[in-house]
Amino acid sequence: WFVRIAVILTRSMSGSGFATRVTSMLEAYIVAGHEVDVVHFQFGDERPLPAGITNCLGEYTSVALAEARLRQHASTFPPLVWHCNRSIPDVVRGRMYDLVQAETSATWGVAAQMSAGARLLTLLDDDAERLHRLGKTSASRVHRVMFEVSARKYARWQRRAMAGADQIWFVSQVELARLAGEPLAANARLVPNGADDALWDIPIHLESDAPELLFVGPSRYQPNLHGLKWFLSEVWPRVIAAVPSARLRVVGEGWEELDRTPGVDFIGWRGSLLAEYARSRLVIAPLFAGGGTKLKVVEAMAAGRPVVATPVAAEGFVESAGLIISDDPDRFAAAVSRCLNDIDGSNRIGQTNRHAIGHLKWSAVWDRALADLERLVR
Repeated sequence: WFVRIAVILTRSMSGSGFATRVTSMLEAYIVAGHEVDVVHFQFGDERPLPAGITNCLGEYTSVALAEARLRQHASTFPPLVWHCNRSIPDVVRGRMYDLVQAETSATWGVAAQMSAGARLLTLLDDDAERLHRLGKTSASRVHRVMFEVSARKYARWQRRAMAGADQIWFVSQVELARLAGEPLAANARLVPNGADDALWDIPIHLESDAPELLFVGPSRYQPNLHGLKWFLSEVWPRVIAAVPSARLRVVGEGWEELDRTPGVDFIGWRGSLLAEYARSRLVIAPLFAGGGTKLKVVEAMAAGRPVVATPVAAEGFVESAGLIISDDPDRFAAAVSRCLNDIDGSNRIGQTNRHAIGHLKWSAVWDRALADLERLVR
């Protein structure tokens, strides 16, 4: 079974959960023997796909997006959709594929104009709901209004995209249930976020007794920035009072403005997170906005680490003793302190996390997804 696939991307292709998912998916397509082309729309400060992936592709077309202009906000399209739709290279229109896959709703307008036997739309999150939640976290009234306007544009755009797709992949069961009503339900599939199979091999018992906790994510993703600032101002002082030797490791790009926070080590970007999960006693996910299932939570649970998360970050996950949920600063701090102080207890509840998501190894996720693709194309 062999097909020619075009995957249409936008956003930076390293240092984020989205990038991790996309590179894992492309590797699975390539290993399965399919011919894959990628069209990647990106702004100047965003990273391309890793060379290890691009060298295995049929074609990798990078399309530079112009800087934001005021008139994009006057369009009926969401801003990123506007950027992509006006930047379609002629070479893309001339190709024929068995399957064209828009890996976000923002690139659906491009996918819809390409020649293909079938079209697939991936909704990594509900863009409208994500922007609505982001608006609630903003202190600026102007920004709140802009987020709400963009959310309404995305709500219309997503409906249009889903209606035109032959199949829709949802990352979250919650969003599939909310968005894929009749007549779309027959074309909707759950293809959840997963984790590297190697994370299941990390020892549950730590070699070090150091009370370290971990946060993963770049600052350019607004929910990460807002969430970590909330944790450092509202929760971290309470944790330090209870566990004076505690250290927080922040892995991801762009955290320079917070670099002098006592007790916090800003590590920067890491090509692999295996060592970071292995040394950490627990992982935090203090997010108040965003959509889909959070890949940082999946990875932490796969590594057998307790996770202390807000309700938004824990959305879509099965119940587990090791997934502790709260958005109250006192309770969040108490849960973190308890995990740092009780090593044996942390090991036990971390093990429950690993068992709870055993079905989310990337190898299993993409095996099921490839079977769906075969049925779709045939």
